[in-house]
Amino acid sequence: CILTFATATMAQDETQSKAKQYFEDLIHYSRVARMDLAIANGKALVDLKVKPKALLAAIESGPYAQDYTQDLIRMEQMTANVAEVASAVEKKINEATIKVIRNPKRIRIEIAKLSQGMRARGNATRLLRNAGEYAVPQMLEVLISVNDSARSLQPYVLETLVEMGRPVVIPLSEALATLGPVNQQNIARVLGNIGYPAALAYLKSLVENPKTDDATRGVAKLAISRIVKNRNIAANLSAAQLFYMLGEDYYAKQPSLILHPDASYNLRWMVNERGNLTYQRIPTPIYCDVMAMQAARRALIRDNNMGNALSLWIAANFRRANSLPAGAVDPSYGTRMRSPMFYAVLAGPSRVQPVLQRALTDHDARLALDAIGALSSTAGAATLADAQPMAEALNYPDRRRSEECRVGEECRSRWSPEQ
Repeated sequence: CILTFATATMAQDETQSKAKQYFEDLIHYSRVARMDLAIANGKALVDLKVKPKALLAAIESGPYAQDYTQDLIRMEQMTANVAEVASAVEKKINEATIKVIRNPKRIRIEIAKLSQGMRARGNATRLLRNAGEYAVPQMLEVLISVNDSARSLQPYVLETLVEMGRPVVIPLSEALATLGPVNQQNIARVLGNIGYPAALAYLKSLVENPKTDDATRGVAKLAISRIVKNRNIAANLSAAQLFYMLGEDYYAKQPSLILHPDASYNLRWMVNERGNLTYQRIPTPIYCDVMAMQAARRALIRDNNMGNALSLWIAANFRRANSLPAGAVDPSYGTRMRSPMFYAVLAGPSRVQPVLQRALTDHDARLALDAIGALSSTAGAATLADAQPMAEALNYPDRRRSEECRVGEECRSRWSPEQ
């Protein structure tokens, strides 16, 4: 067993050494305009079966660790064969970085380096930026901790969170209500300094909570004023209104709210029963609908008369079901939840008619058919005749499935609330 382990270790070291040589030769030859040799070394690096940790160690221990990115960008703007190799190398490095830096143990190691001098801190900050939202739970652990080593790190962690920017806003906002007053104030300041409006509803909830102490409320108000200062948002909106606005932004798929648009999944952050920040992996095609439903639900909790939030929830739920990829699972939709049609019928025609209007405005034929199915199950003939969205739907240019989905008995059987 010892011999086997030693042999495996030697093989790993040899592979890492090869990766280091290929990478350094790639950069060197690209800089001296020997693109034939640069391409050869780049292809060898891409084809090399090297573990992500070993690849990053090979790069980080070499002379080009700080500035190789600019070399790859320059190569990607050259001829097609050079650009293809440079892109492949960059992709391999990025994939390795993600796999390594998202590991909680590696994140804790990098956090510990934040207080170890300017050079170490710079490298750690860069890697934590690469980890993005995945680093937030471990960084919060440091902020909450009362031991001396953690306390010495806390100022650096707060500063680094601000530098990390947009990716940390939602996980920090989700954790905000569960923290003690001192950490609520610290995180409110971080959110105010970052300045993304996605945090506004959470900060306003803190302000409106009667259990919030005066000092924390004051810090949260200041953070709100900093965010709205350069945004077209009124400072006096309630938390319910802000959650509804956030839900509408998610429904509209605002790019600033989707961290990984090209990934197969995005993260929905939450606090579990033990008070720990955790996440669910939501398939990207339905991510915005899931988040729109969450925001709409929170608006309704704070103001149960907010009918537009209920209509938004119904629309997002229909679109979520329509957009879920075949074979994929939505972990946010619990096993006790009923079908989207069940909730639409339960809400009644006054809440479904805005869904139909939304579908017509967005040219979403599937959502329009869902809304018509719900209306046909709940609304009388007089109500349907008077409904402006229904009148518009009769002239809707997209007539797909028109024979299949007639209003009346066929729709009632097709969209049973029990489905």
